[in-house]
Amino acid sequence: MSPNQLCESISPYILQPTLVLEQSVLNENIASVRRRIDGDKSIRLVVKSLPCAELIKYISDQLNCSRFMCFHGPFIKQTAKIFPKADILLGKPMPPASFEHLATEFLQEGLVLDNVQWLIDTHEHLDAYLEIAERLNINIRINLEINIGLNRGGFAHEDQLKIALLTIADSENLSFSGLMGYEAHASKIPDVFGGMKLALKQVTEKYRRFKAIAERFGNQEELTFNSAGSTTFTEYQGNDVINDISIGSIFVKPEDFELPHLNEFKPALFIATPILKAVEKPQLPLPQPFNTPLNSLFRFIGKVPNKGAYIYGGNWMASPFYPEGFKTNSLFGRSSNQEFISHTNDTLKPGDCVLFRPTQSEAVMLQFGELLLIKPNNEIDYWPVYQATQVRLDANKKGKSRES
Repeated sequence: MSPNQLCESISPYILQPTLVLEQSVLNENIASVRRRIDGDKSIRLVVKSLPCAELIKYISDQLNCSRFMCFHGPFIKQTAKIFPKADILLGKPMPPASFEHLATEFLQEGLVLDNVQWLIDTHEHLDAYLEIAERLNINIRINLEINIGLNRGGFAHEDQLKIALLTIADSENLSFSGLMGYEAHASKIPDVFGGMKLALKQVTEKYRRFKAIAERFGNQEELTFNSAGSTTFTEYQGNDVINDISIGSIFVKPEDFELPHLNEFKPALFIATPILKAVEKPQLPLPQPFNTPLNSLFRFIGKVPNKGAYIYGGNWMASPFYPEGFKTNSLFGRSSNQEFISHTNDTLKPGDCVLFRPTQSEAVMLQFGELLLIKPNNEIDYWPVYQATQVRLDANKKGKSRES
């Protein structure tokens, strides 16, 4: 539906800033993802980019997918509870203390520890995890992070990887589950430096060398060789190195993912908020005798608009989207309480709904409470988001903790 139709459909439900998900567009994006993934590759949904249980369930059902990537301790546990048969790969290495805390809670709460692939990026982290696993008398799966060009950590050389693999092979508490190499840099390489095509070619060549070593330490059909993300997954058709593709944000397509090779995907996620006050010839709050002449000057040169409004909330990681032509104003400044917007709409009034398009999904989706889902038949539903709980350790009882 058009932005105007979307606003008309949801306006009665927008009593405060609300995150809105348009299901019909989500369905189109899911179908586009399905067309882009080879049959010999598994899709892994990135939980941090889609932190809503009902949303993840919906996408996983549509794609027959039970693999997830988590980046946050409490999200790991929530995902394990929601999807008891899921395969959960960590997207970043947890500090050893965090790993011990999570492993202990998995044991206490009867969650399946073997469903998690713990990501390891250094020999020091591997040794620390091994010591904890031996002390807790548990068996854990280890996925090794490899540096394939992003230069954000991980094993950078084949001899380093081999030493880590030998450490795992020599342990009764560790088992090797695969490799993870991220290449978010590839889509950002300027054409003058070879662009995404050259970057991904070099990524694949380096991954292939690491994989050749890793395959000596496990069954290739059982090992996870993970890579990609929402900006690069479209480029892996025909790739015979990767068997596990991470995808998240593109299902709702925030503004940061507005790239030429992703044009078939459409934005499905918006922030909707009511207008609180409509203002004709808004005035900057300047002291007299400067107020009148300076406001007139700024209006004449286009720095102060003829029409404005104050909205409920603001200052989000988002850009003005609808109505067309509305925007924030640098002279009036940003506000998280009542942000000023300029516009050229003659009918905009208090109570009307305006839309912002998030620049990303992962942080923004946790700011508004439940998602407001608008279905293709215009029915409304509410989907709760994940809880970004804080782990509190009891200083008087080591090992005891609770989440709030």
